[in-house]
Amino acid sequence: AAATAAAAAAVPADWEFPSIELPSDSGSDLLATFYLDRLRVSSETQSCRACGQEVAVGQLGLCYVTSSVGDDAVRSSVRWVHAPGCIQKDGMRVCAATDTLAASPRVSDSECEKVLIVLGIVSTWVATRQLPCAPLMQPKLWRHGPAQAQHWPIHTIAVPGAPRTRHPPNE
Repeated sequence: AAATAAAAAAVPADWEFPSIELPSDSGSDLLATFYLDRLRVSSETQSCRACGQEVAVGQLGLCYVTSSVGDDAVRSSVRWVHAPGCIQKDGMRVCAATDTLAASPRVSDSECEKVLIVLGIVSTWVATRQLPCAPLMQPKLWRHGPAQAQHWPIHTIAVPGAPRTRHPPNE
């Protein structure tokens, strides 16, 4: 319990930066489909949506919102999964042609690269129909408050073997 409290104290809270979806005409080129971060005190999750295990403060997690979520419910419908371990188990639909990942500066380059590789593999499974059709699991573009406030860099998701690009931090 003491270690959890110490970890929570070391991770800044982000209450003032809510996560919301934006209308498609509101600078969507500065937004991402997936966000990679170490779980924060205020991230509003208790368990991984894929494995059901607790996502502890400071653990690496991937968050997204599915297309089944209405505009008024985005903040309460953010899906967190352990990254990279539970990404393949979650059933999310990844499209390498359009989906992007914004990574927190608290995530190392090697951790980000591992997650990008796994997302690329999942996109290949979707493209070859190795995953059953589940349109409600299609992620959508949305704004994660901490990423917008801290100008996280955005990465493209590429199929395995294809080059990836990194866009400069949001300005």
